[in-house]
Amino acid sequence: MAEIPGDELSLRDILETLRRQWGLILSLPLLGLLGAFVYGFFLAKPLYASTATLGVRPLPGQDQTALPLEELRALAFSPEVAREVWEALEREGQLPPAWQEGGEGLGPQRMIRGFSLESQAIHQQVGFQGHSFTVVASLSVRAPSPEAAARAADLWAEAVVRRLRDLLSARVEAQLGFLEGPLAEAREAYRQAQAAWAAFWQSSSLERNLAELVFLQGLAQIPGQVTAVSDALPGEYLRMKSALVELESRLQAASGPERLSLEREREALRARLEGIEARMALLRERVARAWVELGEVTQTLELAKEAYSSLARKRLDLQLELALVQGALAEVLVRAQPVYEEVAPRRVALLVFGAALGLVLGVAGAFVKEALGPPARGSSARP
Repeated sequence: MAEIPGDELSLRDILETLRRQWGLILSLPLLGLLGAFVYGFFLAKPLYASTATLGVRPLPGQDQTALPLEELRALAFSPEVAREVWEALEREGQLPPAWQEGGEGLGPQRMIRGFSLESQAIHQQVGFQGHSFTVVASLSVRAPSPEAAARAADLWAEAVVRRLRDLLSARVEAQLGFLEGPLAEAREAYRQAQAAWAAFWQSSSLERNLAELVFLQGLAQIPGQVTAVSDALPGEYLRMKSALVELESRLQAASGPERLSLEREREALRARLEGIEARMALLRERVARAWVELGEVTQTLELAKEAYSSLARKRLDLQLELALVQGALAEVLVRAQPVYEEVAPRRVALLVFGAALGLVLGVAGAFVKEALGPPARGSSARP
């Protein structure tokens, strides 16, 4: 069986020590209770709490809030917001004396120690008075009086809403300012593309060439038009070809002077057909070049129009977003009301803490006293 080392206390030694030092062990918890009682009922100043609730809606076309929770918390506890609330309370004459100590330098810091914020992201948007919010934040304030707590909570919520609107407005305005340069360039490019398109139609002979080509060859092989010859519009070339075929049939049956006359007429008709063929070849070449140029001009116009329209839509979206940010993107949902129930000091918790602390100190003191004092009678000698 293992032996207990000589420098370790056995259970019997611990119990003996507690029995011998019971007075010290009980006296310190009593002193802790007495101190907690005096502090909780006579020295500590009562504190009251009030809570205001604000909500932040998402921006258009987004499923998340305009400001992350971390940024919202940093904004709420910023020195600028604290000073704004402190100065408003001072102007209204509702600044508690405890928050006046230190003036404008330390006063806001003392005040904001009693501020707390609890925020929750609502993934499934919660309707409230016809609106939907993705973030609901509870802003609680502890103050020496119920009225001061309620007023400070309201002022805090209002200051956060104003600062939030200013912050988001500045961001949107910066985006709008950055967009002005590309938008002006896109507008000028679109204007130039329109002017080039109009200048093409003013200077181009495409319509005249097409009309002449239709007159000569009908509706066959004209870019952008019907590719089959119409019976209603056979074209001058086809009519002359038909006349030449008819003339050839007449020549087969003709003789003498009539034949000579028909031959001269045939030669003249062939010459005219050759001229028409040359003219049609020239017109086809002109029309083909004009169609290529028109396609380039039209494509440039469409691209410029799309670029300008895209930037214009983006600017409109930003303007709508700015109007929303400056309007009701964030607002106070529930204003704080004075609550006349004290939240501090928690007297029962103070008494329990005082007794527990005294007991721990009493037990520790008992063993320290036992170790430093002379050996008790009947105790075993230690090497």
